[in-house]
Amino acid sequence: MVGDTVNFKVRAFKTSTVFLPVIAGNKRVRIYQSGAVSPKIDETLTLTAGRVYTLFTKGSLNGAGNAALGTGLVINK
Repeated sequence: MVGDTVNFKVRAFKTSTVFLPVIAGNKRVRIYQSGAVSPKIDETLTLTAGRVYTLFTKGSLNGAGNAALGTGLVINK
């Protein structure tokens, strides 16, 4: 889920979606393990108008340190 704008349903590991328009501003990003009611990641990212981003997850569900589950945000040019 990205704020109140986009909700991706059940994306398999190593898959992607098409680029979708999202309104600029602070966006709450929540990442859920399939079937879970509590998010594994719950954070706020700031998106700027006129940019194209790729949001991705990295790490392991039970990882720690460098292997901890997290998100990444890349600005595409």
